[in-house]
Amino acid sequence: MKHADTNELIKKTVLGAQKELERTPCAFVYNPILEANRAGRGRKKIVGLRFELLHKQSTVIPASWLADEILRPVIDRLREFKVTERNIALYLKVMEVVEARKLLREWQLKENSQKKIDDKQKYCNAVFVRVGKQISEEKKKDALLARQVVQAALGFDKK
Repeated sequence: MKHADTNELIKKTVLGAQKELERTPCAFVYNPILEANRAGRGRKKIVGLRFELLHKQSTVIPASWLADEILRPVIDRLREFKVTERNIALYLKVMEVVEARKLLREWQLKENSQKKIDDKQKYCNAVFVRVGKQISEEKKKDALLARQVVQAALGFDKK
């Protein structure tokens, strides 16, 4: 669909998405990118948009986690199984300590059995990320369902 001008495009697409996503981890701000050189008189045209996420995901393990008596041993064990710092930072809080300990126990049992893990870095990272994403999706579905139940109870459901 074509729009008459750039401001209309921004109003109908970007601003709606920005408002819809403002309370999510995907909240963003945008800045128009103006043309570099304008030959004639007049306002510079918008040639692009730069989007910046407000809630950037950390890819470094926070120092507070390393100081925590409960998280520190789990992080150390994950490092022993060569789970990358980025994956730990992204998924450990999502999956919580209990799930991480279950994974560590499974990996340790696998290491002690006849079928050892050939490539710890590949295998453990893949399993850790898969479980982290699965739990994250489940939590999103639960939150959406809870919101729908509350809206239905308050009479805000859209039917």
